[in-house]
Amino acid sequence: MGGCANGEGKFDGVTMSGTPIDLTNLYDDVITPRLVGTRLKWRGWHAFRRGTATMLYNLGVAPEVAALILRNDVGVLRKHYLKLDAQKQRAEAMRALDLALESSGFCEATVKQRPLANHTLLQ
Repeated sequence: MGGCANGEGKFDGVTMSGTPIDLTNLYDDVITPRLVGTRLKWRGWHAFRRGTATMLYNLGVAPEVAALILRNDVGVLRKHYLKLDAQKQRAEAMRALDLALESSGFCEATVKQRPLANHTLLQ
């Protein structure tokens, strides 16, 4: 056993000896040394949780599962922790929609065109 995961692959907040982890020690002994020599700056525990939630989401983990991992309500997770790239989400959604329409044969269907002059919104 080592690192921050127990044998089941989850961080349970206790040391190998079974005592609660001191977050100050975790910051001093684990996080700070890993930031040395990088351009990363520590932004605090809230930013750490927000980044973890966003990374899990970007890896395809459902928000409900990420909420369980972070021990939070899914509504709180969505509102305060997930920082989503709306443009990226839009592009992915449009690709998925295009694929669904293509596979359904919808794109080959003929659509009856109406002259724009008869359109009620233009009058």
